[in-house]
Amino acid sequence: MIRNILTGIDIGTHQIQTMVAEWDKTKDQLRVLGVGKSVSSGVRKGSIVDVDAATVALKESVLRAERMSGVTVRGAFFSFGGTGLSSSISKGNIVIAGTGREIDDNDVKRVLEASYATLLPFNNKVVLDRYPIGYRIDNSFPTDDPVGLIGSRLEAEVLFITAFTQNYNNLIKCAEKAGVEIEKIIASPIASSRAILSKRQQEVGVMLLDIGAENMSTVIFEQGVPYVVGSFPVGSASITNDIAIELKIPLDHAEKMKCSHGGFQGPDKKRLDDIISDRLSNVFQIVGKHLKQVGRHRLLPAGVVLTGGGAKLYRIHEAAKKILALPAQLGSLSVSGGLKNDDFDHSRSVVIGLCLLAQDQKKAGIEGFGPIGLGLLKRWFKIFLP
Repeated sequence: MIRNILTGIDIGTHQIQTMVAEWDKTKDQLRVLGVGKSVSSGVRKGSIVDVDAATVALKESVLRAERMSGVTVRGAFFSFGGTGLSSSISKGNIVIAGTGREIDDNDVKRVLEASYATLLPFNNKVVLDRYPIGYRIDNSFPTDDPVGLIGSRLEAEVLFITAFTQNYNNLIKCAEKAGVEIEKIIASPIASSRAILSKRQQEVGVMLLDIGAENMSTVIFEQGVPYVVGSFPVGSASITNDIAIELKIPLDHAEKMKCSHGGFQGPDKKRLDDIISDRLSNVFQIVGKHLKQVGRHRLLPAGVVLTGGGAKLYRIHEAAKKILALPAQLGSLSVSGGLKNDDFDHSRSVVIGLCLLAQDQKKAGIEGFGPIGLGLLKRWFKIFLP
């Protein structure tokens, strides 16, 4: 019997994680077989800057996952969440040939290609993926799925997720040197959202904020599809640096104080509170500015969902709620599987999501694809599938 093995690899600034999982058909859920972690090297602000150093760390992570799972890793879904991750919206229009003809998959493919053709040109960037936001027939009838409907003109509004070409190429080189085939590259916040966000949250409007060591990545969902993706070159390591500078202590000591903030007692308690509060205020002001720029300030009913290693900080959701004036909460697993919410580590949300998306791709019958992808993504994996 052929096993349905799924592998996700998340290369972050602080650590590289490889998760090997298997889809249990009987229980219809993900079963984690092994997780390998290694200390990152050659990675800055979420992007690979030294391919050779990152390759060594990646090999170590993969080897540990193989030993734990008993499975040889040959290919994987990789995350991309470094500096330069962004998105653009473009529209495409086509004429439907024939009178009274139903729109088919080929028409949808053509209108998506037309949207790419009208995308504003950009230098030094590559398109990671594209997600249809919506369609309009004959300039009036809006729909999420035009196939089978009748019209003479079809318009598509499409979100394109982009990354710096150099960072993208470095990721490919690193995987090749490590001997791991890239099955797909997924934006980190998209992967996290697969593991954490519910369909209802995605439908009514929500921002997912993945807080890493030196970088934050985010995605806003509305009406069930991603609306905007972005990243910011600041993360939880900034808090550690602030503590080290203000209290004049080694970085290792500062990191321990940050991680034990909730239960920390001592003469520096008040100063520690103020340092962390000031930095979080700065971080969420950056997020708030982003929300204003995309026209979603105080307009997301499901609020902000926090994940990533930085989300472990004591009462960070309370700071987000206060500064952003939105509901805020820590992410929890939206799927059943080999992990329980009680044991959920926020730093694993990306690799869990990558494994789930790998299963979604297999379920939808989509083969591996390159930087632009198949585009249609079977209507965005049927919006993450049931």
